[in-house]
This record gives sequence, C-alpha cells and structure tokens, in this order.
Amino acid sequence: MNIYNSYSKIIATDYADFLAQLLKMELDHRELVRKKQESKICRL
Repeated sequence: MNIYNSYSKIIATDYADFLAQLLKMELDHRELVRKKQESKICRL
C-alpha cells in the first residue's frame, strides 16, 4: 500500500527519475517498518 500512496508525492523529470524516487521511498518505508518490528521484539 505504501507504493500506491507514494505516487502522488513524487515529482520527477523523467520515468527513470520517477522509478528511482519510488524505490528510495519504498526502501525507507521498509527500513522503518523493520526497525519498529525489531523494537517490539526487544521489548518482549
């Protein structure tokens, strides 16, 4: 769902730039989710 929500936030000069920005946003999101999951595990 994050990729779908990210489409409207991207301003790109061409398709390659669009894809690069989309990939960066998705990787940042996945890293954030992973860190949240790890912190939950550590608290148990």
